[in-house]
Amino acid sequence: VAFRDPTRHEEIEMLLESYLQVIDDISDRAKLLDEAIDDIQDLMSLHADTLRNRLMWLDLMVGRTNMCILFCSMIATTCSVNFANVPAFDNPWGKWCFLAVAIVVGIISIGGAYINMLMLRLKGLQSN
Repeated sequence: VAFRDPTRHEEIEMLLESYLQVIDDISDRAKLLDEAIDDIQDLMSLHADTLRNRLMWLDLMVGRTNMCILFCSMIATTCSVNFANVPAFDNPWGKWCFLAVAIVVGIISIGGAYINMLMLRLKGLQSN
């Protein structure tokens, strides 16, 4: 059995250096992947915040539209329940004035709802 010379270890040194380079390369790649994952998490967080803001804005606009429609509904309900008890109806022009006010309020309410729906469409939150 032939023995090696104990002073000749260049081959083992080269082998260990190549392993060290591979380990350094893998370590660098792992660091890059960790940074890329952090960046992607930040981007996803920003995207989620944007979507949450859009949903909040949509909720606000739907609430405003409901308020406009419910205001008109409130006047119609008040008129239908208390139609005979309106004091202005004693005046000959009272019924027509009351009807004109109700129509104007209805037009304003429906117009406000329509404007809100247009704003939703312009923001891209409502489809056709």
